[in-house]
Amino acid sequence: MKKGLKLLFFLFSLLLLTSCGLTEELEQAKNEVQALNTNLENQKNHYQTLSQLIELLPTEFDNDLKNITEENLLTNQEGAVYRNVTLRQELKPKMTTEQAEIKKKQRALNTIIKRNAADVDNKQLKRLSNSLDIVMSNFDSLGIYQETIEKQEKAFYKDFPKDDLEEQLFIIEQTYGALDLVCQEAQANISYSQSLLKQFEKEAVKSKAKHP
Repeated sequence: MKKGLKLLFFLFSLLLLTSCGLTEELEQAKNEVQALNTNLENQKNHYQTLSQLIELLPTEFDNDLKNITEENLLTNQEGAVYRNVTLRQELKPKMTTEQAEIKKKQRALNTIIKRNAADVDNKQLKRLSNSLDIVMSNFDSLGIYQETIEKQEKAFYKDFPKDDLEEQLFIIEQTYGALDLVCQEAQANISYSQSLLKQFEKEAVKSKAKHP
């Protein structure tokens, strides 16, 4: 009889602890997803700003050629090209920090997924985590193009006037175009991740109602 009572008590305690654990996992997932959305939105805005700066460059370059007599456009602090390059340089650490936070949130989500809590939509979380892999890949590509463009800019924006201006301009514009394309793609992929995120939040509300 005592063994039966002990077993019953054990099972009841286990059920209680499990239920508490499920709610804890759900709340943790919701908190991580909410924070992730902020990071994604910030990063998307950074990509948009970077894209806008790139698109402004042709006009700014033409204006500098007309109004600035110095040989090196990157050293003239009054020039539009100098300001553009400076703003892009200031954006880099901000994007790196934001990306690190996104990666951190992804690791946290993967930990929750592994626990396989019954009241957490783990399939949706997995889809969200997988979509972040693409966001990470976009950022890696961005870094490669940024490194390339920095080298090209140092060579291109000095020693004016140039005899082979059209040829060099074509090369650097190709890289600018590739960089802008990465920015556009990254924004689209972040928006997709956010759509998965919002879907998870909707399901989390329903799940919480089932597991009060």
